Amino acid sequence: MTNEVDPKGKSPKKQGLESMPSLLMTQETDEFIKRFKTEAQRLGVDKKMTLAAAKKLAADAEQWVVNHKNDVNCCWPGCNESEVKKSHTLQKNGALKAVAEDHLYEVAWMPVVGAVQRKTGRSPASVFPGFCGDHEEKFLVFETKSKLEVPSHYLLQLYRTAVKEQWRYGIAGDYFAALPSLIQDWRSEFDWIDSRFEAFINSCQSHFEERLISQRITGGHLSGIEAELSEACSGIKTANFDELSLPSKLVFVTRLPGQIQYAYSGALHFWKDNHSLVILLVVIPQDGQTLVLMTSEQPFSEYLRRFGKLYLRDAGSLVDAVEAFARYRPDDWYFSRDWWNESHSRQTDILAFAQRAIPKLNMVPFDGLLQGEV
Repeated sequence: MTNEVDPKGKSPKKQGLESMPSLLMTQETDEFIKRFKTEAQRLGVDKKMTLAAAKKLAADAEQWVVNHKNDVNCCWPGCNESEVKKSHTLQKNGALKAVAEDHLYEVAWMPVVGAVQRKTGRSPASVFPGFCGDHEEKFLVFETKSKLEVPSHYLLQLYRTAVKEQWRYGIAGDYFAALPSLIQDWRSEFDWIDSRFEAFINSCQSHFEERLISQRITGGHLSGIEAELSEACSGIKTANFDELSLPSKLVFVTRLPGQIQYAYSGALHFWKDNHSLVILLVVIPQDGQTLVLMTSEQPFSEYLRRFGKLYLRDAGSLVDAVEAFARYRPDDWYFSRDWWNESHSRQTDILAFAQRAIPKLNMVPFDGLLQGEV
C-alpha cells in the first residue's frame, strides 16, 4: 500500500519522514517490525505489549541512524578531517535549478506508511556529509558553474556521485552489521520475547547477513570506481583544471535532444549468478538537452559499452531506461511538479515500485550484459 500523493504537492505533516540515504535502513526496520507483530499475534501476545516493543525498536533504530549517518571524515583520499561540510551530489545552481526554480520533488520514506512523494528545496536536495572546507574548495569551479561543459566537469560530477554512494553503502553496511546486537539489546528489555520467538529472530538475522553481504559487494565495486575517478581527477591540483582528459574507457557521455524535467544520480548494481557489476549513472537537464554520464570500473569498460547498446539505442530508449533504473534507486532523483502531475498512473507506479523494490535495492537481474551476448 502506498501513501496517497497530496494533489497540491505538499509534504506529509507526520513526523518521521526519512530522506532516501537512510531509507534502506528504515525500510528494513519497518519490515522486521511488521513480521514481529505478525509473529506476536500468532503467539497470542497482548497487542499493547506488542505495540510498546515495536515502538521501542523503531526508536532505537532511528537513534542509531541519527548517531551514525553523519559520523564520517572528509571523503578526499588521505584526509582524516572530521569537520565536513554538506556537499551537493548534484549542482544546486545547475541540474537542480534546471528542474525547478523553487521547489523540487523527491521520493521519501515514511515509517509504516512507506514510499511517499514530498516537496524539498534546492539547498537541502542531494546533500551528504562530503568534504572538509579545504577540499570542498577544490570543487568550486564545478559548483559555481550552471552547467557541465568540459571533461573536467564530467569527472568531478561522477567523482562526487561515487563518493556519495560510497558513504551511503558504507553506512547501510554498518547498519546491517549492527542490527543483530541492536535487536538483541532490544529483546533483552522485554522478557516475554522468549524462546518462542527464536526461529523468527534467527530467520531475520540470516536476512540481515545477506543484506550486509550485498552492501559490501556493492561497496567494493564503488571503491574501485572512486579510486579510478580520483586518479583521473588528479589534475584538479594543477592550474590546467579545464584541460583534464576524459578517459574513454572510464566514462561514457551522451546527449539526448530535449530537456527532461528531472535530474538523477545513483549507482546501479547488476547481478547474475556469481557475477556483479556496478554502473554510476548521472542524468542532467541543461541547455534544452539531457546530458547522460556513466562510468564503471575500467576492467568492466566493455560491459559499459554493452549497457549503452542495450539501453541507450535512441532518445526514447534512454528516457525509458533512465526512468526504469531510477525507480530501483529513487534517492537523488529529483523531479518537477509538472512532470509528476502529468500522469496519475506515473505517480502510482513510481511509489508502488519504490515500495516493493527497496528490499532488493540495486540488485537488478539481467541476462545479456555479463554474458557478452550484445
